[in-house]
Amino acid sequence: MREFDIIIFGASGLTGRYAIEELSHCVNKPPGIKWAIAGRNIEKLKSALTSVQEYLPQGIDIRNIPIIKADTQDPSSVHKMCKRTRLLLNCVGPIFHSDFDSKMMYDDVIK
Repeated sequence: MREFDIIIFGASGLTGRYAIEELSHCVNKPPGIKWAIAGRNIEKLKSALTSVQEYLPQGIDIRNIPIIKADTQDPSSVHKMCKRTRLLLNCVGPIFHSDFDSKMMYDDVIK
C-alpha cells in the first residue's frame, strides 16, 4: 500500500497550480483519496497552495495538503517520491521513465 494515491510533481508552476485546483474539486467528492504536491522549492509549493486556495469554493480546504521535496537534479529524491504514490501527475516536463517504480502509474501532463 502506498502512502498517497496521487502526487502532483511540479505543482508550483502554471500547469501544476491548475492541476491542484482541478484535483481539489475532484477529491472533494469521493472521500478517502490521499494526495500531495511535490517539487524542488518548498516555499513555492506552499505559495501555490495558498494561491489556489483563494479560488476554491468554501468547504474545500487544501492548506494542509502534504508537501514533498523532489528535484529532477537529484534522482534519488524523485525515486523516493515515486515509491510513495500510486499515480504521479508530472507537471515538471519530460523526465526519464527509468526513474519510476514499475508499480506506479505515470502520466506526463506536459507533452
